[in-house]
Amino acid sequence: DADRMVQQILPRHLSLFAYDSNGEVIGVCVNNAYFRSEFVQDLENVSFERFVPELTSLFYPQGLEQVVDPSYKPMLAIHHELRMRNMHIYDELKTEKFFSIRMVGVDPRTRGMGVATDLIRRSILLAGCLGFSGIKTEATGRFSQKAFATIGMLQTNSIKYSEFEFEGKKVFEGMDPKHTELAFMKKKFFQSCLKHIM
Repeated sequence: DADRMVQQILPRHLSLFAYDSNGEVIGVCVNNAYFRSEFVQDLENVSFERFVPELTSLFYPQGLEQVVDPSYKPMLAIHHELRMRNMHIYDELKTEKFFSIRMVGVDPRTRGMGVATDLIRRSILLAGCLGFSGIKTEATGRFSQKAFATIGMLQTNSIKYSEFEFEGKKVFEGMDPKHTELAFMKKKFFQSCLKHIM
């Protein structure tokens, strides 16, 4: 399911790849554009059949029924809940579209060499060149949250994995303690921030 999502996003030509000297891919930053109209449409396409009282307004998108791998459903659901909690960002940053950094992946052999941070920096530069005034991401763990904070992205709120329930179960209990929460992070883009990013 994640592969299918990436295949739908890549044709938008907003994603960036890092290559080594042999031309092998060592990192990728999967990027997308996220418009207010799409955000509103997502909310209108919500199925109200499932509700978890322990978390405020946790609803599941109808697209959940089309997921092939059952183990992917809780991840999709927690991301949807986080987006619902951040509906205000379009008004707050006075924009109709956000540059969305969806996924960052690095070859394990090159971890710690700054590949991920460089891909994020270049993605933000691309966003500025294309006229985006706002950037958002949903950082899944401590390392990605630190990388995004390094280039000035600010956390608005988060959902703790240990507290999230899907179909009445705490599906993320027992996760690696390095990954405690899913965090929504944003940045308003100014041309003057180029110095900070570079």
